Amino acid sequence: LVIFSLIFLLFIPILGSKILNLINYNNTIKKEIILTYKVLKWPLTFLIIFLNIKLIYIIAPSKKIKGREVNIGALFTTTTWALFTLAFGKYLNYFSKYDVLYGGLSSVVVLLIWLYVLSYILILGIVINTKLYNNS
Repeated sequence: LVIFSLIFLLFIPILGSKILNLINYNNTIKKEIILTYKVLKWPLTFLIIFLNIKLIYIIAPSKKIKGREVNIGALFTTTTWALFTLAFGKYLNYFSKYDVLYGGLSSVVVLLIWLYVLSYILILGIVINTKLYNNS
């Protein structure tokens, strides 16, 4: 399930527009399909990220945790994850010139920075759940 969601998160939000542009090279895709993709891309991505993070937060601890106890941390993590990914993507498109400094390894460096911040966001969601769970 997690592997499927990672593949989904790689292809739909990140590479989906480029894949549609490649397929639509000869205008074979109707505009309704492209509009549907643009409308459903982020809500569907948000839902899949939320469900996977919630699943991780439920299964990972050694204690038995109910699903409703991790909703706030999973919602925080999902929202922050999506906002950071959008902001980081805009930064990479408009401001960064990593290829000048790092050459061909720039994509690896950028990927590691993105993964580092996302893992930090995941830990912040765990801390929020722990504080809420222990205080109640």
